[in-house]
Amino acid sequence: MQRTSQPDLPANKSSGRKGMASLLKMQTGPTSDQSMNNWLAWTGWVELLNIAIYSGLLWWLNFLLTHVVADLSIIGVLTLDAILLQGGLYWLLKRARFLANISATARLRAIQGLYVLNSLLMCIFPAVFVIRLLFARPPGLGDSIIGMCYYLFGLGEFIHYFWFKINMRPAERKRMLRDRQLVPARFLREYRKTKREIERTQ
Repeated sequence: MQRTSQPDLPANKSSGRKGMASLLKMQTGPTSDQSMNNWLAWTGWVELLNIAIYSGLLWWLNFLLTHVVADLSIIGVLTLDAILLQGGLYWLLKRARFLANISATARLRAIQGLYVLNSLLMCIFPAVFVIRLLFARPPGLGDSIIGMCYYLFGLGEFIHYFWFKINMRPAERKRMLRDRQLVPARFLREYRKTKREIERTQ
């Protein structure tokens, strides 16, 4: 009597773990078998997809929790979406070599404008929250919690893209701990690089 072959479950589980590990590694840089162009495209489109995911989540919460989602939740998700949009477009434009094809002066002004715009953007949620708390009808607890979660997520993305890296490669983390110095964020590195380009031409 022949035995029926059994599926190799441990191998499947191992393959799934490897796939998940690869996805996690791709958040900080290309894997060993991935080209830089593919990674830039993947990262850019994932950031844009996240806009739909987090906005859809808020829509679902609004459907599930009637009369809970209000202005603070909307401001919070829009804050997060704005940073994700900038991040996603940055990676896609970098892949298309758009940034390299514009003048250093124009690039510097664009980056400076993003710093000003996003700094003002980060002030909107706290300002509205304080105004509602002190001078108008206090916001609901659920709306405050949902909005705060989205806002803090957006603030974290803002810091990660414009000031210093939060999610980084193991080698960068070791260097940070060794040198006791934060790893500059992507837009900060672009800003410093562009300033050096301009200084060399003067």
